[in-house]
Amino acid sequence: GEHSFQRKMMNSQGVFQLSPMVESTPGRVVALDCADNRVYVGTKEGHMLMYLVDKSPQSPELTVQAPIQKVHPKKKAIEKIQVLDTLSKVIMLVDGCIEIRNLNTLEPDPEVATLPGCKDATNFCVTIKEKSGLHICVAAKRKLMLYRLDGDKPYQEYTLPDVPIRLIWVKEKIWIAFKKQYTYVHEKEGTLTEVCACNASNPLLARLPTNKELLLTTTENLGFSIDFDGQPAKRGTLQWSACPMEVVTYIWYTVALTSKSIEVHDMDDFSKPLQGIPFAQGTAMAAMARTGDRNIVVASNTKLMLLVPVAFEDQIKELLSAKKVKEALVLFNRAKMKKLFKPSRENFRNLCSEMAFAFICECQFQEGVTTFAEAGADPRDLLSLFPDLFTQENYVPRCVATPKDVISSVVRKWLRRLKKMDTDEVVAQYVDKAEECVMVYLQKWRETNLVSDDKASAFQAVLEAVNNALFVLYVKHKEFDLVEQLVTDTNTIISLTPNEVALEQQRLFHILALLYVRHERYELALQIWLAMGKGEKDDQTNKNGFAEMIRFLQTCQVPRVVWTYSKFVFEANHPQAIDIFAHPHATSTLKPEQVLEHLAPYNPDYTTQYLEYLVNTIKLTDQKYHTRLSLIYFDHVVATFHFDRSQPLMSRRLGLIPKSLDSEQQPITSDEPSSSNPFGDDDDDEHEEAKQQPNPTSEQTELSQSPRGLLLILLKESQYYDVSQLLARAHGTELYEETVWLMAKAGRHNEALQVLAWSLRDEAWAHWYCENQTNKTTQYPEAPSKLLLMLLDIYLGSGDPQDVRRPVQPMDGEARRLLELRGKDMDIAKAIRLLPEDTSLTFLSSFLLKAIPHHQSRVREVSIVKNLSKAELMNTKIELMRTQGQSLTMPVNKTCGACRKQIGNTVFAVYPNGVIVHYKCLRDKSICPVTGIVFSEYV
Repeated sequence: GEHSFQRKMMNSQGVFQLSPMVESTPGRVVALDCADNRVYVGTKEGHMLMYLVDKSPQSPELTVQAPIQKVHPKKKAIEKIQVLDTLSKVIMLVDGCIEIRNLNTLEPDPEVATLPGCKDATNFCVTIKEKSGLHICVAAKRKLMLYRLDGDKPYQEYTLPDVPIRLIWVKEKIWIAFKKQYTYVHEKEGTLTEVCACNASNPLLARLPTNKELLLTTTENLGFSIDFDGQPAKRGTLQWSACPMEVVTYIWYTVALTSKSIEVHDMDDFSKPLQGIPFAQGTAMAAMARTGDRNIVVASNTKLMLLVPVAFEDQIKELLSAKKVKEALVLFNRAKMKKLFKPSRENFRNLCSEMAFAFICECQFQEGVTTFAEAGADPRDLLSLFPDLFTQENYVPRCVATPKDVISSVVRKWLRRLKKMDTDEVVAQYVDKAEECVMVYLQKWRETNLVSDDKASAFQAVLEAVNNALFVLYVKHKEFDLVEQLVTDTNTIISLTPNEVALEQQRLFHILALLYVRHERYELALQIWLAMGKGEKDDQTNKNGFAEMIRFLQTCQVPRVVWTYSKFVFEANHPQAIDIFAHPHATSTLKPEQVLEHLAPYNPDYTTQYLEYLVNTIKLTDQKYHTRLSLIYFDHVVATFHFDRSQPLMSRRLGLIPKSLDSEQQPITSDEPSSSNPFGDDDDDEHEEAKQQPNPTSEQTELSQSPRGLLLILLKESQYYDVSQLLARAHGTELYEETVWLMAKAGRHNEALQVLAWSLRDEAWAHWYCENQTNKTTQYPEAPSKLLLMLLDIYLGSGDPQDVRRPVQPMDGEARRLLELRGKDMDIAKAIRLLPEDTSLTFLSSFLLKAIPHHQSRVREVSIVKNLSKAELMNTKIELMRTQGQSLTMPVNKTCGACRKQIGNTVFAVYPNGVIVHYKCLRDKSICPVTGIVFSEYV
């Protein structure tokens, strides 16, 4: 019944507190409205009062200033007040008339003090339209009249079936509460539409803050909401202890004034009463801010009271202390969503922490951890719930709301409270979910705080706790990649114990080894990896051990450890073993000679790979390494090579020489080393030429990795091997191509051309050779004309008659093609002298037809260049004479351009731009000390 309902209200959540505002007014309050911090009061005796309520910045208490007071001339009751703060007007219902007064002074409005033609008014309502401004709807007995403020009579009238008790104007509809009926009038159509019946002694019409619903009373103490089309809203039924006289809204609350109490409900759940405050003889109520979160004013006869909202953090704490966790969670989420929290940072942190643990106690782990993160509290407060993740026994949580139980006990209690199964398997599933949420939180915390420069011991203790917890979580959830990233991070501090034993038991030997490395116990880590590599330890992460040893030894700075444990990897003949020494990340503290000596007992391929690393990767220029690598290549090639003249030359297949005589006019390789040349210079022009080289074909790429391909490329490109030693190795073999490259490097061009002409019989290479021994990569350059004459002489039969390679007959065909293709580059007289006396004119004709015009052209070019040079020399001499003949007049007061002192009679110097300085101030003859001009750039 009513008494049980009131008891339920009195024991519920405290949303508001009642505080005195005005102890006594001049009369009995019957009308009340507010605008911002102003309270307008109308009494039964005709008093009109305006109170100003202020909040002092030094105190949370509200202060009320002395009111502005007016007494109506007729001393009639002020039956209704409505404040229009945007128009600075107050509209009042007094003695059946509608009066309009000034908002600040309560004086009658100078333009319209009273609505004309309005008598016997019983109620009114207003609306403000965008184009036409203020409109007033007045109820006079059974009639509705619509006024504009600037009109002298109603512009619309409606006849009603009964006397209206309450009115609300919403858009184009005027809602009316009669004693037995709720209806609305459509302003434009003039139609009257019945909505529902009413059986309340005091019908209610109130607008909810959604601006799309109205609150009505159906019976004496029951209410419900409808939308603006008259359809019931989905909010259920609202129950009061008695029929309300007034209802106002505050955020998501409805506050009703009844004859005995003030009652608060939740608008999202009408069936749930929140608070009841005893308040007898109430007469009026109004909110100090219609849209906001300020106080509510209530009147009781001659008293005014303030209904002050309780701070949300205090409401939440009250609910938590009353074990109403769900209600606290709902209130916390709603207040946070609407950004209504206004506590200090410390109070907010404490409140968020309390709410976080309340979420966790309800097994809402994601919400709990997210709220805890927003609090910015110490992560150890959260970790204290997880004994497997946190081992600092002497740590006392700062948050008083931290549960004393561990997470498994929290879950079990929640399950039992809901009468669910609480077996160990079910509990473990919930704990896993909680740990996953904690893991995400700790990852974000670590990413955010690692950038901090805080080196204090307190911060380091928190960081260590976070790292240890993440380590355990990664291991437990088998996030092995994350474990490795965590352990190898230089900012990570992870305890060795008790993790050492746990990792052994879980067969996570690789992670244990990483942990040993982090604590600089290198040999223990290497012993674990070695046992994994030998198959003595079966690791759960499926690591093989040797790869991890190689990766660690690459960067290990302890030579003894590297020498000791690398031998196990080489003995196992691991394919990546050489990466210990031959890798971009390999330590540079080991001397190459020591490494080569260390590699000697093992697979010879390791030595070759290390030498390739020295020569090709780090580009050492020591002759011994280039020579040793070349000899190794020679040994590989000699063992399997047999010369076959029918097969294309390897140098041609590699793209080192032109393909044929037809292509030799545009050689496929330039005079400069290509971009892939590991031995070339870094000059810009060489890079530009290298960019113009064609991309290697798949065949060239494959051949370049073969032993002979590697040897030929090394011989052509490198400048640092011992030529004589390699020539001795090539002597007596059929490695003619290699011999040519070596002879070229040694400057033994005649012998190289003999090999090309007699052994290889490759005219294209021979022609290309003659033209490509003038670039700076050649140790012994020669002019092409001299080499071409040398090649011509070889073709015509010169050389040692006892040399078995020398053809029996002169190579007349080759000689003729040489003269036709390259004759213009030779000295004509010398070429003719080399020819036999019986050489026919037919043999010479094509040669002479090309060579003589070319020779004449070159003579003319040389003459032109000579004459231009003479002219340039003459101009320079004239300029020198003009410069030397210049004179300079020195003023007496002339100052030095560098030190700003007068030059006087001292020795001075003059720069080309006219700047004069003391001779002792002449620092650099090529740079002006005043303007900074560099004169050498203009030479």
